Amino acid sequence: MKRIINNPEDLVKEMIEGVVEANKHWLEIIPGLNAMKKKKIKDKVIVMSNGGAGCEPMHIGYVGIGMGDATCIGEIYTAPSAYTIYETVKAVYKGKGAILICANFMGDYLNTDMAVELLNLEGYRVEKIVVNDDLNVEPGADPDKRGGTTGIIYVLKVLGAASEKGLELEELVKLGNKVKNSVSTISVTLYSGSFPQTGELMFEIPDDTIEFGMGFNGEPGIKSSKMLKADEMVEIMFEHLKKDLELQNGDEVCSMVNSLGATTYMEQHIVFRKLAQLLKKEGVSIYDAKINRYHTSQEAGGVSITLLKLDEELKKYYNFPAVSPAFTHLPHNKQTVFQIRDFL
Repeated sequence: MKRIINNPEDLVKEMIEGVVEANKHWLEIIPGLNAMKKKKIKDKVIVMSNGGAGCEPMHIGYVGIGMGDATCIGEIYTAPSAYTIYETVKAVYKGKGAILICANFMGDYLNTDMAVELLNLEGYRVEKIVVNDDLNVEPGADPDKRGGTTGIIYVLKVLGAASEKGLELEELVKLGNKVKNSVSTISVTLYSGSFPQTGELMFEIPDDTIEFGMGFNGEPGIKSSKMLKADEMVEIMFEHLKKDLELQNGDEVCSMVNSLGATTYMEQHIVFRKLAQLLKKEGVSIYDAKINRYHTSQEAGGVSITLLKLDEELKKYYNFPAVSPAFTHLPHNKQTVFQIRDFL
């Protein structure tokens, strides 16, 4: 697999430099770390996520207005060290606390937990939210066995807004747990991506086989199948999402159709078309829809569908404006007025 890179050991550093340079009016690098932050951060509780590189734009694309205040990035598919997380928090801390968002994978959990413990010992008020939205196990199974994927974006979106609105740390922890318990993701994978350093495939799937619920790095999923038509794939995925979120007539959701890397704009919208039909049939309305690349596995083939089940509280914070390199949301309420310069 051909790659447009320089030295493999500089991948993460050079990517961060590029993202910051492209968004230099509101982002800056934290010196000495594979980390970046907003240039202007209000006197508030800090919200940030962290994780390994390779799943872009996950983490690196979600620092901005109404989103994360900072992020730190590990090497390819490797959690950032506890030291890196610790130093990133110290670089942006404003005295009102910090809330760290990570995926429910062993390295991410352990390093984030260690950083939180060290910071608390030094007098910093820091909490964590561990996101486990991935339906890589059957609905109803032990949630601790579920990983964290695209649902992290919704947690960042809601907590980023709530933090800007002035909520205290304890309120944000309660709200963050509410969001993570209201979001669910399932993927269908057609073929593997490759490691950017070497070009080697991460895993193998037979040409005539697809995998439902497979992890972004090839972790076993919940169902293998022969190749299906798009509508058939979405029907299977929706049944799992509906069961997990206990969707019923009158519910309202935000939806996200995410390309795993190589899946095209055309394919994504074919998937969304069927998803919208199924939701409508169940009497569930779509409050907001996002369709793009949000959490990839390099050039893997496939899509994930994420649903956030809303109530009035979550809708209020979701509807706050957000501008970041990979996620933008403009309020549905036309009376909401804000000036970008207020955040720069």
